[in-house]
Amino acid sequence: MPLITTSNLCRHFKQGNRLIKAVDQVNLQVNQGEFWAIVGASGSGKTTL
Repeated sequence: MPLITTSNLCRHFKQGNRLIKAVDQVNLQVNQGEFWAIVGASGSGKTTL
């Protein structure tokens, strides 16, 4: 049984006239006993996720 599940998770926002897709259609399943690390460049959506 998964402890955390996302399905087509999206988080978009506007910055001026630009649409920023911080998180776009993310599917994730974390099961008990698994260890995950979220890595990426600054501004890639890690905190938003």
